[in-house]
Formats: sequence, structure tokens, C-alpha cells
Amino acid sequence: MRLVVDRLPPDHAPGAGAFAYLDPVCMDELHLAPGDAVLLVSRRGRRLPARTAGPLSGDQGQGTARLDRYLRQALGARVGEQISVEPFPHPPPVRHLVLSAAVDVSMVPRLYEHLARYLAAQGALVGEGSLVYAPFPGGRGGTVYRAALVEPGPGVVTADTQVELAPYAEHEAELAVTFEDVGGMAQHIRLLRELVEVPLLLPHVYHQLGIQGPRGILLHGPPGVGKTLLLRAIANEIDARFYYVSGPDIIGTYYGEGEGNLRRIFGEAAHNAPAIIFFDEIDSIAPRRSVASTQAEARLVSQLLALLDGLHQMDGVVAIATTNRLDSLEPALRRPGRFDCEVYIGPPDQHGRLEILRIHTREMPLSPDAAEFLPELAARTHGFVGADLMELCREAGLSALRRHLRPADPSLRPPDADLSRLHVTRQDLESALARVRPSALRQALVAVPQVSWQDVGGLFAAKRRLWDLVVRPLREPERYRRLGLHPPAGVLLEGPPGSGKTHLARALAHETQVNFIAVDGPEVFSQWLGESEEAVRQIFRLARQLAPALVFIDQLDAVAPRRGSDASTRTSERVVNQLLAEMDGLDSGAQVVVIGATNRADLLDPALLRPGRFGLRISLSLPDQREREDILRVVLRPLGLAEDGDLIESLARRTEGWSPAALAELAVEARRRALATAVEGEDVAVGPRELMEALEALGTEAGERLATDSAGSQGPSQGLRPREPEGP
Repeated sequence: MRLVVDRLPPDHAPGAGAFAYLDPVCMDELHLAPGDAVLLVSRRGRRLPARTAGPLSGDQGQGTARLDRYLRQALGARVGEQISVEPFPHPPPVRHLVLSAAVDVSMVPRLYEHLARYLAAQGALVGEGSLVYAPFPGGRGGTVYRAALVEPGPGVVTADTQVELAPYAEHEAELAVTFEDVGGMAQHIRLLRELVEVPLLLPHVYHQLGIQGPRGILLHGPPGVGKTLLLRAIANEIDARFYYVSGPDIIGTYYGEGEGNLRRIFGEAAHNAPAIIFFDEIDSIAPRRSVASTQAEARLVSQLLALLDGLHQMDGVVAIATTNRLDSLEPALRRPGRFDCEVYIGPPDQHGRLEILRIHTREMPLSPDAAEFLPELAARTHGFVGADLMELCREAGLSALRRHLRPADPSLRPPDADLSRLHVTRQDLESALARVRPSALRQALVAVPQVSWQDVGGLFAAKRRLWDLVVRPLREPERYRRLGLHPPAGVLLEGPPGSGKTHLARALAHETQVNFIAVDGPEVFSQWLGESEEAVRQIFRLARQLAPALVFIDQLDAVAPRRGSDASTRTSERVVNQLLAEMDGLDSGAQVVVIGATNRADLLDPALLRPGRFGLRISLSLPDQREREDILRVVLRPLGLAEDGDLIESLARRTEGWSPAALAELAVEARRRALATAVEGEDVAVGPRELMEALEALGTEAGERLATDSAGSQGPSQGLRPREPEGP
């Protein structure tokens, strides 16, 4: 009976037994029950034994055979292909079995005896070429083995089977990358199968339609999202020859050698169609000819263009390239007829991150609390790409290992008694999350604010407004999306210096648990033509990559002054135009909010203040009595004085007209005075006396000076610059 190969669900755990989940209707026709042995025969003629397993829901009458990745690779059967299923009622015992490991296992003690016992206990069915997974002694992980020799033939491993290990050979039992190893890219996989599989395997369909199929596909996106991994999976899943091309392999030392290498690869692909030619990091092979450093690079680009033009004469050959620097690629490559289709692969969303985490932890000994924590971990890893999540899982495993190490053991070899209890817990995943940062976050302009909502004193009206406008839409995007509501593209915080604009924006990012990109106005400008506009583009490009994200532009009036005024220059006008274009380019689903801060809103370009840009304006004023009391509780909390209601009320009453920064400076001055009067070697305590002395030292005149001095001191507890008071 012939059935169609399909995948197993992602939660299928590897095991020594090769199991096939067959259509229950077909099992009835073959008189099979779960646990019976069958022989699977691929169209390539490979014959391997397997056991039937309980049918999965939804397979009734589908005519499918669901096989795990080990069994599919050993058979050489791809998803969608047909295999033959034959009953194998009495599998003979295997007398002699030679296994080849995927990794070097020469240092694993007692492995021969362990493998023999484990495979016999599992009743493993093996044939020549079978792939079996077995744990190491003590349950310390495991690896894959290939059956290099099975005598007298396919059968079952018993206690009498002589098991041997062949000498280690690299790549001998290495698992091929399949679509099961690619998480968070279901839509991209469907698109690429449509763009690649049909032109390669069914080219006559395009001839019948009178059109040409795509001959070139360009995958672009940030580093680490899985572009190369996806292409390797496509090469293994689609029945086609695969030619891998990288820059150093092509460029030769002799004149014309690079062009000759390209012609040879395209010629071999044409003679071995169907074939895929894969250019990894094509920007290193085909940079812009206008900026090519040598004539050899320009000739290589011209040769590649000519060969791509000739692909329309070859049926069954597709060129696929990847790059993370699309703007540095030769523009002539991107026209139709060469790389017809451009596919953007961005960072995964929450569902995609969960898929990737499950892929990287499927062979990891997770504790129950760690397995339950994975969905929450996926929600907290904004901006992580596949490579970052892989590193996070590796770090979690190392954290689990550290907990089981004996600190006094210089060899760092854990005791055997602990290895069976070696599990990755939620604590290990939390520890890894604290250590691993997304690769995109390693830039200087990206920060992770540690300021919570409770660290912002006063500003009650502003906090309520920002909570409704920004926090809730970013925390509950699906709920708001169903109502057709989205976070605003921009919010302008205006008020004199020291009013808490920067502090409030940082707390907002912490409260929403999104990535925070801080931009200081003057940092945008450069002396070189065009670099200032490129800096603005890079900021918004990074924000889209890290979405959901907050972009905070401090001193917005320095970035976007009114065009045509005396303060504007040609550079500033170009920056304003670029900023307007980027703000307009933020679609409603971008999950990017731009927060601007200024103390001179009258200097801003009016075009920025229209709805859809910075149309929402929140003014911060001097704190009243109640807000000053709240601010004082925050700044006095580290001193242990936040609960002294009478002291706080007295201080708030005597500091009317002071900004939050001036109130923070009061606490700093009290610390200085306590330190100056303390006896050396004794603990320093700050009490009401030091606060009153600080208040008298600063005085009303000094307090007003602090409040009006935009360059005044910044208190570490509140982190605000002083602002000028309103009124005399």
C-alpha cells in the first residue's frame, strides 16, 4: 500500500524506536495494530523497518504516513512523496549491529554496554542506514547513531545482539536540516516552496501558461533571522542539486579566475537540473559597481549579471541569494529577469519565538516549570532573532550545569550522582534572559530602562494619559486591533527643563516591557553630507526590527527646528524632511511609538505637530502640593524616610515652586551633609536634621535658581534635570 509522507507534530520526542503514525483506515486494511512492525520502502528503493503507533487525530482517511525526521532522512523520503508500506509480522533478531555516532563519543564511559541494553529494552527496529537516537549513560543528553551494518538484515535488536561502534567520521550521522528545524517561518516556507519547487519540478506548467517562472529569489533581513538555515532546509526538502557559493570561494588569485568559477557553477547546474544555486551574503560578491574597490570586483558583477540573464534559457535552475545589506547590493541585480522576487525575513513575532524556543529545547531536559515558562519567555524576548534565542537556550543549559558543579573541583566535572538530576529549570531560563541580549540591542543608542512606574513621583495626569494612549495598546495589541485602535505614531512631551520628560519616557518603556531607543537631538547631526538623514533612517529601521519599541527623541527642537527660520540650515531641513517621511511611514500595525521631548515647542517645525505625527501633546507643569509630596516619597525612599508623613508634608509646603529635579537635589545635598559630619568608620545616616539643613543651605533663592537652571545637577534617585518655575 502506498501512503503520502507527512511530518509529526512538533512535540514529538525522539526515541530509539522508529515509529510510523499511519492512517487508521490503511491500518485496518493491512490488519495492523499499534506496535506492529512494518517495512517502509521509499521511491529510492531504501527499505527500513518501523513500528506503527497510535493514529493521530485528523488522520482518518487522509492516506498519510507521519514519520519523524530520523526516519524520513534515513529513507530519503521528503514530505509529500509516496512510500510503500508492507507488513513485517515477524522481524528477525539482529545478530551484529555496527553504529556510527554523529559526534565523537570516544570519551563516554561504558557506552557499548549502555547502547546494547537501551536498544534491546526499546525493542528497536533497525536496518542498514537507520538513524536512532539514544541518551548517554546517566541521562546526560544523547546523540544520533546511524546503523552502518546490520546482519543478517533488517530486524529487531535483542539482548543477544552484538553492538559495536565504528570509528568516528565527521558528518557520518549528521542530521540534515529540514523544515522542522525552522521555526516562525511558516508563511515564508509556503512562499518559497511555491517560488522554488514548482519552477524546478514542474516547469511545463509555466510553459502551458505562456509565462516564465521566477529565476532568481533574494532573501534579505537582519542578521540571525535564519535566512541561510531556511535555504539549507529547502535544499534538503526539495529533490534538487544544491550549489553553495560564497565570496572567498569564488574570488581567485589569477586574472579572470572568479568569472571562470561562476561560469563553471552555472554550467554544472544546467547539466544537473533541477538545481539550486545559493549565493550566501551576495553583497560580498556583487557590491555596487560605482563603489567597487577593484576592476576585478566590477568584472565579477558584470559576469554574474550576464549569467543571470541566461537563466531564462535553462529549465530547472533557480538562483537564490541572501543579504542583510540590501542597500549595498548592485541595483542591476534587483530588476525583473534576474532576482525577480525579493522576500523580507524579519525578526519573529511572539508565536514564532515560541516555535523557535521549542525547537531548541526539544532535546533539552526541561523541568515542568521551565516547559510552562516557554510561552512567557517568548512574550518577553522582543527583538530576539533565531540566533539570539539559540544562544539563550545554550546559556540556560550552561546555567543548569553551573548549579551542579562542585566549586572545589578544578576539572569542572560534575559528580555522577547529580547527572541524572540535571534539568533546566525556569530559574536557568530567567538567568539566561538576564545575560543574553538581542544582537540588535548591542548598539549604543539602545537602552534597557530600569526605571519603573513607581519611580516617577507626581505627574499623575500625564501618567494616566500615557497609560491609556501607549501602555495599554502595546500590552494588549490584539484587543485594541479588534476595535480598530492602535498606539499613536507620536506623542510630544513638552515642559520646561527638569519636569520629568526623560524620566517619564524611560518608565513608560519599562512599564510596557518593550525595547527603548534613546536619541539625543544633537547626536543625529554629522559633518558629512547625507549622514544625518541616514542616522534618522537607521533609527527607524532599528525600531521596526525591534518592534514593539519606543523611540525617545530628547531635545526634539534641536533635531527638527522650524524650516525657513534663522536657526535652520540645509542639513536641519533635510533631517526634518527625513523625520517627516519616517513618521508617515509608520503604519498602524508597526507597534512603534515615537516620544518627543522639548522645552521649546514654539521652535518646532509646524508640520511635525499635525495629527498622525506629534499630534498628541502632553504638557508637564510644576508639581502642586500633592505631587511634591509624592516626589519626595520617591527620592527619600532610599533614605528610609518615605513613611515620615509629617516631614514630607513640611518639606512639600516649604518647596513650593520647586521642580522635581530641584527636589531630587535636596535629597542629594542632605546626603552630602550627612557624609561631611559622619565619623570615619561609622555608618552614615540621613535624617530630618540633614534635610532641614540642606533646605536652609539651598534656600528659596537657591531653590529657584536650581529650578530655572536647565544645566543643574541631576539626582540619582529621580534622574530629572531641574526645570524653571512658572512665575516669579
